[in-house]
Amino acid sequence: MKKIIVVLSILALSMSTVKAQSRSVNVGLLGAHGVAGVSFDSRFNQCQNYGWGYMVGIGCLYTHVYSSTLFNYEGTCVGPMVPVQINYLFGKSKHQLELGVGARAGYVRIEERHSGLGEIIEPLNQKLWSFGWSGISTVGYRFTASNGFVFRTGLQPLFNFKGQCNFVPFLSFGYAF
Repeated sequence: MKKIIVVLSILALSMSTVKAQSRSVNVGLLGAHGVAGVSFDSRFNQCQNYGWGYMVGIGCLYTHVYSSTLFNYEGTCVGPMVPVQINYLFGKSKHQLELGVGARAGYVRIEERHSGLGEIIEPLNQKLWSFGWSGISTVGYRFTASNGFVFRTGLQPLFNFKGQCNFVPFLSFGYAF
């Protein structure tokens, strides 16, 4: 009987120290990362894989814009982006709804500027560097397998304070630990 109690006590103690897969590293396409990027996601409560958390990443923007929600220029933008977001995961199973809000900032090179009709008004040799930012929000689906595989997809509206908003899809794969 004492052996059974000792074995059950050891099992109970070992089970209580098991942490949830509350952190993940993801490779993302589109969305807040621009074209592609890498991000770290974590829950504030490390003992659960749902609830409040944050995401920080780095991505690469390469886009041709005529009405930019990120910068005050029109043209082709290339450069690094840093998205930061507070998010909430609904659902305690491996299938979750992700809602979030944050911002992304970048320092990009404007390769050419255009008029509203698409005419180039500055040639490619006139490169201009500019800092810019936009607000981001997330409405998405997250799947976390028991082996740590993470799949995310959804829409990330990008917005600014001029009333402009672009809905951008995103897709990411990662590993939870």
